[in-house]
Amino acid sequence: MLLFFGRCPSTFALILQSFFHPKTGALPKPSKRMHTHKNHNKNENNHNNQPVRQLPNPDSPYKSGMVPVPAKHRNVDRSAARNKALAYGQSPLPIAQGSTGGYYSRKGKYLGSHDQANDTIYLVTNKKERNAIKDAHKHGACMPLSEVRSAVVLPSFAVRQAMLEAVKRSNKPNTTVGDKKGGFHEEGGMFGLDNDGNENIVEALPGKYADPSKVAYASVDVFSGESSTDNLKTIHGTYHVHPKGTIMGENGLKHEFDQAPSNKNGEGDIPNARERANPDKDANPYHVTGNSYVLGAGNKTVYIYNGNGVVATMPLKHFVKIK
Repeated sequence: MLLFFGRCPSTFALILQSFFHPKTGALPKPSKRMHTHKNHNKNENNHNNQPVRQLPNPDSPYKSGMVPVPAKHRNVDRSAARNKALAYGQSPLPIAQGSTGGYYSRKGKYLGSHDQANDTIYLVTNKKERNAIKDAHKHGACMPLSEVRSAVVLPSFAVRQAMLEAVKRSNKPNTTVGDKKGGFHEEGGMFGLDNDGNENIVEALPGKYADPSKVAYASVDVFSGESSTDNLKTIHGTYHVHPKGTIMGENGLKHEFDQAPSNKNGEGDIPNARERANPDKDANPYHVTGNSYVLGAGNKTVYIYNGNGVVATMPLKHFVKIK
């Protein structure tokens, strides 16, 4: 018997379940030797006042054959993992059966499951929270999303594959935009939901060739791929590549593109994200509801950012592999 509240069975349900036989579902028969034997003969030795050793019970649900101890006599769980979780202010819940998605580290390592009724993947940036999630997972529990403050939602696998393809296109020559060698133009796009509520990815037109020894940055219009047949009703996020190309200048210095989101003198990626967060359709026809992404082709790093700045980074190779 197992009681469920939402996606995770309640802690009370798991405790209650432990009292039932795993095969028959019946309560175990109490052992006659379970209670302390008291000596009523004052003339006998004092050692008879000690508890009698408990023998295995064939009906016990435990491997050891022990009978469940009454709650008032049960020891408090003092395992190191449990204490860590409590120290972090977490309340681990049992893992939901058949749940998908979960929490991951920057290195793409699975940490544990969440309590959301979806397959969303979250990047956890805080070390203490990562440890708490791993401890909960070891004890068969999932960590409620409400208690993981550093969790950053990642796009679907399909969207992240589209981002990887944008990096590959940026690295290749594109004579239509003047990039003869590759690595000197930006690629990008946007993703979200179409008019039917289905996820859709709209690739942008490639940006023009840029020489880092002559211009401060390359550029691309992430909304330029929209058409009457390929568009989004709701934009969840945007992405674009910062190219990997380098050029040796006349002064012998190497010139390259900044890999992180730009933010100089009120202009750049981060100020643009702040502007696109405005839900006023009249002032902002391209309202973006979530984070945006810069894909550093040079340092192979993904920067997740919004109008307030960078919220997380992740190696590109791990970012695109998580399913």
